[in-house]
Amino acid sequence: MLDSRSELFKDELGTITEEQAELVLREGSQPKFVKARSVPFALQGAVEAELAKMEKLGIITPVATSEYATPLVPVVKRDGSLRLCGDYKTTVNPCLEVERYPLPQIDDLLAALAGGEFSKIDMSRAYQQVVMAESSRKLLTINTDKGLYTMNRLAFGISSAPSIFQRIMDNMLKGLEGVSCYLDDILVTGKTKQEHFHNVEAVLSRLQERGVRIRRDKCSFFQRELRYLGHVINAEGVCASAKMVLALLNAPAPKDKQQLQSFLGMVNYYGKFVQRLSTLAQPLYRLLKQTK
Repeated sequence: MLDSRSELFKDELGTITEEQAELVLREGSQPKFVKARSVPFALQGAVEAELAKMEKLGIITPVATSEYATPLVPVVKRDGSLRLCGDYKTTVNPCLEVERYPLPQIDDLLAALAGGEFSKIDMSRAYQQVVMAESSRKLLTINTDKGLYTMNRLAFGISSAPSIFQRIMDNMLKGLEGVSCYLDDILVTGKTKQEHFHNVEAVLSRLQERGVRIRRDKCSFFQRELRYLGHVINAEGVCASAKMVLALLNAPAPKDKQQLQSFLGMVNYYGKFVQRLSTLAQPLYRLLKQTK
């Protein structure tokens, strides 16, 4: 089945068809131009290489001038690779009419999963497979040491990006059985092996029809157990990922209100697995109210 879908696994940037991302500015918004920030010396070579790669892939296009400019922010991912983002919270985000399409509730997604085997599909450069509408590209112009670049694909850091991407994925996978999708995390299952196989085939077919590209080395097919959204899923049900629980247990004690809010957020993410959590966490919530 996978060999017959070689187009899906091509080492190239996918281009999702039928839908584009469009940003809407609030009435009276004015362009904002912010100068480029210096890049740490240790990252300069990697940033330059990634910019060249993004230009070659058609993700960005160099321009001589622009009313809008957002400083580039390089982010080192866990695997050591680099993600180039714009600091849009200082420029475009305050001016946007943010799309309100809801992200699915994690608990609802997990509750809907039932099967003996599971398959997880990983999209390659997921956001960047979404084409920006021509009218929105100038808004996302990034300012770098190498000059200005307009963004031709959906950019990281845009406040509307998660909602836009989720809406596109939901529309793409509409009508398919046994599939759950949270942003670019796609999980497929079935009540029987035959049903699971059929569901995977249907999802792969739909993704290929819509121009998506996926990373075969990051996908897992027909597994009895998978990690999904910080949980472990198998035929017996759903439990918290031991790795994530260990990270939570080893988390440093919060030192200010923001850190305490972040800690409580992580705890509540696994709240369904903790008996009497609301009672146990009450002292922390009282402290949160008292902290300025």
